[in-house]
Amino acid sequence: MTDMLRYAGNTSGARAAAVEAKVLRLETLYRQLVPKTPPPPIRALPPLVIEDLYEIFKPDSPRNPFKTETLRWRNLLVFMLLLRLGLRRGEGALLRCFVQGGLRSDCRKDRPLVGR
Repeated sequence: MTDMLRYAGNTSGARAAAVEAKVLRLETLYRQLVPKTPPPPIRALPPLVIEDLYEIFKPDSPRNPFKTETLRWRNLLVFMLLLRLGLRRGEGALLRCFVQGGLRSDCRKDRPLVGR
């Protein structure tokens, strides 16, 4: 600001000196002020939603939409893995499946990929 005053006109005048002194005083007063940044948004599910999802995914729950008991247990396991490990659905799709006798190969035509 003081540079603009010097450039704009005669700095030898008393009025310009007074304005420059006021600007310098304000700069020193407000130099240490930093605007508050808002907190980052919360990217987690609320506890009530998680409790409701646990109730839905329980294998013996009447709200569980999956037909067979095998699917109910599998989907509960997938839900718990995704929730506890913080995985996204694409990362969960990349998990390898171990069955009795070793690692089961992924025979899907279009295997999931993590975005690049």
